Amino acid sequence: MKDDTRFISKRKRYKVMKRQGWTCNICGAPIRFDKNSSYHGEVGHIDHIYPYSKRHLYDGDINWIGNLEGLCFSCNSKKRDKIYESKKQARNNILGDKKNGNK
Repeated sequence: MKDDTRFISKRKRYKVMKRQGWTCNICGAPIRFDKNSSYHGEVGHIDHIYPYSKRHLYDGDINWIGNLEGLCFSCNSKKRDKIYESKKQARNNILGDKKNGNK
């Protein structure tokens, strides 16, 4: 049965961020679990690699830990509901403006 809720447990969010070494999966900026965390960086966002908004096309549990990643606010805002074939493609599209000196 597919999980059709957007809720991600605290335990799962923690595992995702720890798996990534407490850094944004796209730009590498430090992120932390919550505002009370002693680790530096902004509070990370949990993102669905295959977007939640397209869950009706996803074959499986949309909240499976392998479909989740931790992102900083900036990267999560830019990614929105796009689907990228690889982390490299996501970096190029999302960070491209920074690389080219644009804001």
